[in-house]
Amino acid sequence: MAKETTYEEIARNLKNKIYSPVYFLMGEEDYYIDRISDYIMDTVLTETEKEFNLTLLYGSDTDIVSIINAARRYPMMSKYQVVIVREAQNLKNLDELIHYLQKPMSSTILVMCYKHGTLDRRKKITAELEKAGVLFESKKLKDTQLPGFISSYLKRKQVEIEPKASEMMAEFVGTDLNRMAGELEKPNKCITLFPEEIETKFWPLPIEDLFMVGRRTAPRLRKMGIRTVGELAAYPPLLLEKEFKSFGKLLHAYANGIDDSPVAPSVSESKSIGNSTTTPFDVTDREAAYKILLALSETVSMRLRQEKLCAEEIAVTLKTANFQVYSHQKQLPNAIDCTNAVYAAAAEIFDEVWKGEPLRLLGVRAGKLCKEDCIQLSLLEQDWSKQKKADAAMDAIRKKYGKNSICRSTFLGEKNTFQKE
Repeated sequence: MAKETTYEEIARNLKNKIYSPVYFLMGEEDYYIDRISDYIMDTVLTETEKEFNLTLLYGSDTDIVSIINAARRYPMMSKYQVVIVREAQNLKNLDELIHYLQKPMSSTILVMCYKHGTLDRRKKITAELEKAGVLFESKKLKDTQLPGFISSYLKRKQVEIEPKASEMMAEFVGTDLNRMAGELEKPNKCITLFPEEIETKFWPLPIEDLFMVGRRTAPRLRKMGIRTVGELAAYPPLLLEKEFKSFGKLLHAYANGIDDSPVAPSVSESKSIGNSTTTPFDVTDREAAYKILLALSETVSMRLRQEKLCAEEIAVTLKTANFQVYSHQKQLPNAIDCTNAVYAAAAEIFDEVWKGEPLRLLGVRAGKLCKEDCIQLSLLEQDWSKQKKADAAMDAIRKKYGKNSICRSTFLGEKNTFQKE
């Protein structure tokens, strides 16, 4: 049996610019898969080279033939091209990749992200993957390994942590390494604040640093003589409630380190929700593309609402008439689930990505999902509350009378123009 490749070996080679033509990243632990694929995407190509030489695909929206075609292209004004396939576990007929693995392109770096499972090592494809490049299994860490992971992670950041603190952190967060890394990356590496430390470390902070104290609330508090978190904590709660109603009670609790909000469960059922359509004709008109994106956004957002989820990332995938596939995603300031918000993000991405070529496939995907009750509202973002009510009404009509019982006027007379897959 061949020696298993470790994350440290892969990271060291990538840092030294020693690249393999194929990386097949599989396993139950997302963290290492994301780290490797993100590092390749961020560092192999310059920003200019990425314009023509970075292809991002999703297993639910593509197939092995399209992946092989993308991988066999030559880079344009670059030494390498990078093809990244996310959610490769959703691909059908994966064994067909063997044809490419037997003679991979040395100028292509193909990265397959196969999460929440592993390949059968007795199959021929695993042997071909080991010959052609890197086959890596990302395994879940055991509880006893977590303190070591925390210490090593912080050491790379030149931050020291006491063994007892790392054990407490491991017990608090658990074995989800992506969540762990997020906790360790918090501003000033402030990880744990013990009750006895609130008075010396928390209360001296300016009132603007307290969660939920924004640019409108802070001046009102300062007019009341409250300049620090400690002064707010010591202020009579009844006077705060008189000034701010129930919000005053909440601020007083936060200032005293009290938060009774329920802990939101993590989302494991759906990693992303997407929809794509192959058109029977070349799409060359921007307005026609917008209509297709709107239809796809409507389907995606409806599924989000059905599963009571919201998305913090929207991605758009395009396939040209020449079978070139490229994709781009946008991180959102706030999680969304309404149709117009999803469409607005998709249209913005489309305008950035599309170069005017005839298109035969368009796809919209919602990623980085969270529970709908975890939405954080922003005064700076567009208010979608009226649209959400309209969406809820349309969802109710479709649930009772069928999905075709109501449609936007935009789509009247165009039912057969495109079919969603």
